[in-house]
Amino acid sequence: MVTDGAPNMVACVRELKLRHHICIAHTLNLIVKKALDQQPVLSGIRAKARKLVGFFKSSTTAEEKLTQVQHHLGMANMKLMEEVEPDGTAHI
Repeated sequence: MVTDGAPNMVACVRELKLRHHICIAHTLNLIVKKALDQQPVLSGIRAKARKLVGFFKSSTTAEEKLTQVQHHLGMANMKLMEEVEPDGTAHI
């Protein structure tokens, strides 16, 4: 069974006597998140990025304009993605 490395999950798998592996993607995500959280300058940048993405996600007019500008500049149509916290059911 593959789980995150949370003590309750490790104990559960041990109790069930199952073969257990800790999810490397989850572990890497935790390492990166901790590293980002320890850099104050990045906290401000991430906050601004979340606000900017939120603006485009909440306005279809703004999102359409962004698509038009990308097309005008000869860029691929890229969609903005929100930063989300994994909840244990999401896949990285």
